[in-house]
Amino acid sequence: MVHVDLHQYEHAVSHLKCALELARAKRDRNEEGRILGNLGIAFGRMGNFDQESQFHAQALAISLEVGDKHAEASDLANLGASYLSNGNAIASVTYFVQAVSAFRELGDVASTSKTLENLAQAYERLGDFDSGLVAMHESLECSADRQSERERVISLLTLGSLAMSGKRYDEARNHFEHALATARRVKHLMGEVHALVSLGSLYGELA
Repeated sequence: MVHVDLHQYEHAVSHLKCALELARAKRDRNEEGRILGNLGIAFGRMGNFDQESQFHAQALAISLEVGDKHAEASDLANLGASYLSNGNAIASVTYFVQAVSAFRELGDVASTSKTLENLAQAYERLGDFDSGLVAMHESLECSADRQSERERVISLLTLGSLAMSGKRYDEARNHFEHALATARRVKHLMGEVHALVSLGSLYGELA
């Protein structure tokens, strides 16, 4: 996906569609599914979420057909992200839950953690802050041994935001203070600023 990474989206789509025709001519279903997934990513980055979800759905259908479990898990996660971007948090939750299960079955800890984090965002959009907190805590448990201190600051801020939205103020304060202490220890200036702003918002809400 070099073209997409360079933001040459239209050029990327043109090349991917040519590649898709070749894959179909060769009856290479695995390659066809991979290209469809990349087309979904390209359209998503262009903001065309309807096309994005359509291509990811086609990719998922092929993954299921050929029995490619890794591709299936990725396609489910991509569909979840597509629906979340398109404002359909309910559908997003459905696909993220399936993706988490698929990644766990594969033993893919990093992808499980990332998908749980995305699932937490989807729950937050729905106003289901308790479920969002559960998903985010599970994400942190998965990534505890792999996450950098800077990444942990972001996760703690997310947990604090979810707790605050759910009016669990003591829990929110603990997460924000932990994020602040961690950010200061690792000299993560932006993390420190966000933690201070979050604490200020929390105390303002409690005043």
